[in-house]
Amino acid sequence: MIPQRKKIILRADDILISMAMIKEFGVKSYVNNDQDIYDILDNYGIRTIVGAAELSRLIDLLKTDSFERIKEINVASNVPEFSDLHLNIYR
Repeated sequence: MIPQRKKIILRADDILISMAMIKEFGVKSYVNNDQDIYDILDNYGIRTIVGAAELSRLIDLLKTDSFERIKEINVASNVPEFSDLHLNIYR
């Protein structure tokens, strides 16, 4: 018997933008403004957002009063460029 899934994970880089395998080959954005982001989140019924560090428009929007940061998780890594990495979880 297959267990039922209770959560679906949508990657922001799939619903907000699309890009070729290598970013330099082209990026297509599906949003032009903050309202477009709200509409996509509402259409998919998204309640929780984790991370999204590369999507600056989304990160800026998450920092507004419209969203609540519910948790910050520090990530341990021995890779120097990830030494101060953390995930923020927003609702």
